[in-house]
Amino acid sequence: MARRRSKAKGSTSLPSETYIPSSPTRPPTHVITFQREERLVVKCFCHWLPCLRLIHLVSEGTGFESIGVDAIEFENGVTVEMNELEKVLEEDLPEEFECSYPHEAWVPRFLSDEAPIQLPVQQAKVRKRSGRRGKVTAVQIAEELGLPGREVRARLRALGLKKPDIGWAWDTDEAEEVKRRLQS
Repeated sequence: MARRRSKAKGSTSLPSETYIPSSPTRPPTHVITFQREERLVVKCFCHWLPCLRLIHLVSEGTGFESIGVDAIEFENGVTVEMNELEKVLEEDLPEEFECSYPHEAWVPRFLSDEAPIQLPVQQAKVRKRSGRRGKVTAVQIAEELGLPGREVRARLRALGLKKPDIGWAWDTDEAEEVKRRLQS
């Protein structure tokens, strides 16, 4: 059986997997928030080193002032909140330590005066079903033919019929034509 190597107390050399963000299998132990004007970024990690690295990047070398328990504000207007913030700030950041790409990529845009990126909002396609009164539905046709509704809809698709905007429903004349095509 292999033995674990013991590490000296206070050593910051940890396996690299502890630096990656939290996940459902590894809940976060450190949650850190950065706020600047109307911008807010929240990051969750399983170790304090990425938090300290991000604090160094966001501070831009400016001084800070404590504004409450576990909260500081930098001279550049960035507010940082984190559990056990004092303990983390007392630690030294190893020079070779870097967060993985996506965890540092947001910092330059966060600090810039450019407007935040506005992603286009896609509206969901809304089908209007209010016009179904007085129409014959695929479920009613399925009951008449003695078939399950899903089989009738599958056959309709196989026949190349386009689903109407109001759903699988037709006027009585069209419904008779649909029934005839389904029976053939």
